[in-house]
Amino acid sequence: YKRLVGSNIDDLDKLFSTRKKQFKIDFYKKYNTKWTGKEYIGVFAYNSSKEPVGFLGSLPMYVEYKATKHLCVQISDAVIHPDYQKKGLFVEIIKRVIDIAEKEGAEFLYVFPSPQAFNGFEKTGWKLYSQLNHYTIDTFAIPIMKIAQKFGKIKLYNGYASFIQKILCSTNIKDFKNSCIDDNYGGVDRCEAFLSHKDYSYNYKINFLQNKILWKHDDGMLIGDIERNSDQTKLFNNLKILCFLLGIHKLKFFVQQDSYWDDFLKNKGLIPTQGNPLYFYDINSKIDFSKLKFISADLNTY
Repeated sequence: YKRLVGSNIDDLDKLFSTRKKQFKIDFYKKYNTKWTGKEYIGVFAYNSSKEPVGFLGSLPMYVEYKATKHLCVQISDAVIHPDYQKKGLFVEIIKRVIDIAEKEGAEFLYVFPSPQAFNGFEKTGWKLYSQLNHYTIDTFAIPIMKIAQKFGKIKLYNGYASFIQKILCSTNIKDFKNSCIDDNYGGVDRCEAFLSHKDYSYNYKINFLQNKILWKHDDGMLIGDIERNSDQTKLFNNLKILCFLLGIHKLKFFVQQDSYWDDFLKNKGLIPTQGNPLYFYDINSKIDFSKLKFISADLNTY
């Protein structure tokens, strides 16, 4: 087992090439978390031929709770080579990532695992606290973005989308107040460095008709977050107008159960489907984890 460092980060591309579903990820940007004062909290497993056969990565960040910031770690990329699955390797890697996080001063870890990973986290002492709810809203726009993806023209579409948003929106967003944070609940600290770090994944930060919005392409417009606004009566209409202009056929929200936007969407009569569960591993935190809330922009996949 070896800790993730700058010199072995290319081994991630080797491991991810063994997966059926391929992703284009700039791992150098994703794991460049110097802005937190911590970096490379991840572990590789190698076989006797020194080939990578497993990996679990994580991203350090800060959560704000009752006006105090707390260092934590979110589990991110997890991959085990097909020939080494179901042999206990994943559990061993999880234990080592927890040890590194503790040595780096993290108060706790959290993860939104896929079904295949549930068992590994439960075996290593993680506790289930909540889940994500998924909402999808049809916009009835011509699906220009989907067509562009189908024919391999997504770069051309991204240029078009950026052009339209520069005309209609302010795109110079330096700060973004997390909608999950209020007097009762905490969430990820959305400082300028956090927002800049998120550029490892292609996404947009805009101010459209007095609404600050984070969003990215994910078979539609996946809302990362929207700052709370005193007048939200026209919010959906404004979002649908933006989707129409950008040629996006769906609006999507991934929000934690009982969070601000979950309550808002339910009050609009929308019915969610169940998403990933939320697990925590406590090291030395005094936070009540039921008082922390998350939304799409906080996930490592955003």
